[in-house]
Amino acid sequence: MKLEPPCSVDELRRRMRRGRAELAAHWQRLSPEQLTKVPGPQADWSVKDSIAHILWWENAMLELSAQALAGDDIVIDGTVEDANAQAYADNRERPLDAVLADWEAGLARIEDFLAGLSDKQINDTDICQFFGHPLRHFIAANTYRHYADHQEDLREFVRQCRPQDEAGA
Repeated sequence: MKLEPPCSVDELRRRMRRGRAELAAHWQRLSPEQLTKVPGPQADWSVKDSIAHILWWENAMLELSAQALAGDDIVIDGTVEDANAQAYADNRERPLDAVLADWEAGLARIEDFLAGLSDKQINDTDICQFFGHPLRHFIAANTYRHYADHQEDLREFVRQCRPQDEAGA
């Protein structure tokens, strides 16, 4: 993955907000049935499952970033696929309303975290790093870059859900 170029906390915040808003805009007009339909954007995940997956990674980023900023060693067990399977298992039975409420609350959690950071903390690997990379890269990978990873599948699913008379409008 390409390394995130140096930037300010404000720029990270803008990118995160924009990416989050763009992603959420895709599912805003879907019905609860469409949001929980499987197959959804991925063969074995609904839109709800995708939202929960993204939230799981956001929360992991917040937790691991706090540990790294505190000077703790970061240990990650397993693979990304293992983590994705755990995220799915943790959330598959959660009600849609709970996942959507967590999505709405998630923005404030990330905003609060970013508000406590300095530009130096996110850019200087002597202060905080993840496997040799600055904190900004880890934040980006688990927010707006991760949202972008799911955009096309979600866009295509929503396009398929739209009634034919709406699709041409």
